[in-house]
Amino acid sequence: MFINELKLKNFRCFSDFKLNFEDKFVVLEGNNGSGKTTILEALYYACYLRSFRTRLNRELSSFKKDLFFLQVDFEEEFDLGHSSIQIGYSNKDGKLVKLNKKPVSSFKDIISRYKVISLTLDDMQLVVGAPEFRRAYLNQSMFLLDSKIIFLLKEYKKVLEQRNKFMLINSHSKISGYKKDELYSWTKQLWEKSNFLQNQRIEFLKKIEKRVNQFLNRYFCFSDNIISIELNYSKKNTSDDNYSYDKFWDYYQNHLLDKEQKWQRTLFGVHLDDFSINFKNKKARFFASRGQQKLILFLLKVVQLLEIQENESGVLLLDDFLTDFDVNKLVGSVSLLREQDFQFFITSPIKSFIKTRLKKNKKTIDFQTHFLA
Repeated sequence: MFINELKLKNFRCFSDFKLNFEDKFVVLEGNNGSGKTTILEALYYACYLRSFRTRLNRELSSFKKDLFFLQVDFEEEFDLGHSSIQIGYSNKDGKLVKLNKKPVSSFKDIISRYKVISLTLDDMQLVVGAPEFRRAYLNQSMFLLDSKIIFLLKEYKKVLEQRNKFMLINSHSKISGYKKDELYSWTKQLWEKSNFLQNQRIEFLKKIEKRVNQFLNRYFCFSDNIISIELNYSKKNTSDDNYSYDKFWDYYQNHLLDKEQKWQRTLFGVHLDDFSINFKNKKARFFASRGQQKLILFLLKVVQLLEIQENESGVLLLDDFLTDFDVNKLVGSVSLLREQDFQFFITSPIKSFIKTRLKKNKKTIDFQTHFLA
C-alpha cells in the first residue's frame, strides 16, 4: 500500500487542501499550528474512522463549520490498482464512508486494505502507563491481524458483563445448587474465551520480542548499552498451571470466589491481564531513561506494523517523535525505516531538521519534504 494523495475540506485548520506524496519517506515540516499533525490525523482517521486526538467527530470540523470531508487515494499491491477512501461528516447527518465508491459501515471493512499505525508522545503510556494501555496495544494488534478477533472481544465483553451482574446480585448469599451451576457456566465461558485470547497475545508478544531485539542489535547496538528487552505476559489471578478448565475451577473455588463476592466483580481474565517491558532484567517503566523508553516504544510500534502487514504493507505515522533523539538514535531509526517496505510520515517543527542532523553524521538519505507555512 502506498498513499499518493490526501484531500481535505473543512477539516481542522484546512478549508480546502490537497497534498501529493511521491516517496515512501515523507517529512512534514512547519511551525506549530501549521497543520502537520492534522495531516497525520486525517490519514489515521481514514483507517479507524476516528481520530487519535478526540472521540468527537464534530471537533474535527473547521471553525464555524458543521461538516468536513476527507479523501485518501492509495495504490494497493499485487496489481489491485488504485483505491480511494472518502469520508464525509455533518453534525446533522452523521458520517458517510465509502471505499472505492461503495459504502462501508465499519473500519473492519477497511483495515484489510488500508492499515495505519500511529506513534505520538501520548503513546509513551504504553511503556510507562497503566495496564490498560498495554492491553489496548495487544487488542489493536490482534484485530488488525484478524478482524474476527473483534467479534470475540465483543462476545467476551458480553459474558463478562453477565458474570459481573451475577456476582453483584449474589454478593451477600451463599452460592450453591442451581446458582453454583450458573456460576460454573458463566465462569467456563469466560475462561475459554480468555484462554484463547491469552494464547494469541502470548504468541504475538514472542514474535514482537524477537524482532525488536533483532533491530536493537542491528541498528542500535551503540545506544545506551541496551542489549535486549523482554516482554513478559502476566495473567491476573491464574497461572499456566491452570491449563484445563477443571483445574482452574478448583483453583477458583479455593482462591477467588470469596474475593469476587466481596468485590462484586470478576477478578480474572484478559480484561485484567498485563505485560511487562523489561531491559537489563528491570522494568523499563521504572528504570529506563526517557531516551531508552522512547526507543523501546518506537521499536514496539515499528514491529507491530510489520507483524500485522501480512501481504499488504501498511503506513507508519510519527508525530514529532524523533526530533529529540540524539544523532545515533536518529540515524539508527531512519536507517531502520528506510529498509522496510512500508511508507512512513514524520512531522518536524523545524525546517530541514532531520536532513541537518543526518548530515552531521555524514549520512545521506533521500526523502520527500513538505513545508507547511
